[in-house]
Amino acid sequence: MDKSYSRLIGEIIIRWILANQERYKEDAVGLAYFEGSHGSYIISFEGPEKYGTITFWEDNCIIEEQLFSKYDDQSIFYLHYEVNDIGQCRHLFIEFYKCLIKKRGDNRFRVLISCTTGITSCIFASRLQKLADSLQVNLRVDATGYDMIKNVYTTYDLLLLAPQIAHKKVEILKMTNSQIQIHRINAGDYGMMNIENTYSLVYDLGRLKQIITN
Repeated sequence: MDKSYSRLIGEIIIRWILANQERYKEDAVGLAYFEGSHGSYIISFEGPEKYGTITFWEDNCIIEEQLFSKYDDQSIFYLHYEVNDIGQCRHLFIEFYKCLIKKRGDNRFRVLISCTTGITSCIFASRLQKLADSLQVNLRVDATGYDMIKNVYTTYDLLLLAPQIAHKKVEILKMTNSQIQIHRINAGDYGMMNIENTYSLVYDLGRLKQIITN
């Protein structure tokens, strides 16, 4: 790949990461950006339980991601890769960030339900969470409005769309760069707040990903 193109992609990724600093604060993550040795650029992150860096080497053409535990300073995440395209870099950053904010012992399958404003999806999510808790299944269900999906989707394993926004699935796939699995909730189930079918779908997907094990 042309080095000037890789350099441009690296610069775009740096700006994209820095542009989302307010979002990181919601996860109690601090960020700093500075110049390192040998012409490298470093973005450092500090979360509640982990800290780490993303280093851009060789005119931003090579990226190195690493995370350490605050409890024992042991390395818990490491990636070193050449820049190929924006989608690749976004995906690998999202995996880095998911690991950064994941709390020790929190291995739940994380599901996000979205409707237009987040009101009815909140009710549906609450009932789904109550059922999962009663069955002692390691599932976390949250709700949000359509406009907030782009700000929070990176920390979830599955996105469920309410009937009100189900027609926007293709648009949401583009917005999230297909980084999260998306399913539509049946309109009849949603309208009647019938959570059983949706629970079965979520449970099966969680089992496939080997996150839900019971």
